[in-house]
Amino acid sequence: ASASITIDGKTAIDQTDGDAIEVDLGDTENGQSVTIDDVTLNGSNGAGVQVVDLDDNSGTSATVDITNSTFSDNGIGLDVDDATKAGATLRAHFNTFDANTKGVKVADLNVNGFEVNVTFNDYLNSDENGVVVTSQTGTDNVNARFSFWGSDAGPNSPGGDSVSAAASDADTEPFLLQSAVEN
Repeated sequence: ASASITIDGKTAIDQTDGDAIEVDLGDTENGQSVTIDDVTLNGSNGAGVQVVDLDDNSGTSATVDITNSTFSDNGIGLDVDDATKAGATLRAHFNTFDANTKGVKVADLNVNGFEVNVTFNDYLNSDENGVVVTSQTGTDNVNARFSFWGSDAGPNSPGGDSVSAAASDADTEPFLLQSAVEN
């Protein structure tokens, strides 16, 4: 049977050591889904949310949805590291990534058919990059379209957050001219 896990309700997680939330669905059964909604993740020296394994060994793909949340002052806001499985989906929409070292990091995207959508987010004041894509060997791109980068000139512009990825690894256009997130 499939199962779902939900973390919501204005939960504030102040985690100073390690990752605040780790999503690891390896060795689980049948189409797991994880929903993180309206959560504040602040001050982790690791990741606000780390997604490490979406291979639930069932043949049914896992889904992670992260919405309406705030990631601030973390080492990495959202860290997707070697979590790939064909058909799995990670969606992060309407979140604020503010003053993290890295807003979103996607590493080892090495399988075709793994969907990473980090759209309609605000990427602000990152120490290094708003979005980082590394070690990609698959053909799928990270979708970061329709996001606000802290500047109406878009990512990699004066006053705006940056994207560190090969042009073919992350899609950022069109981008928003103002915040995607209601205050």
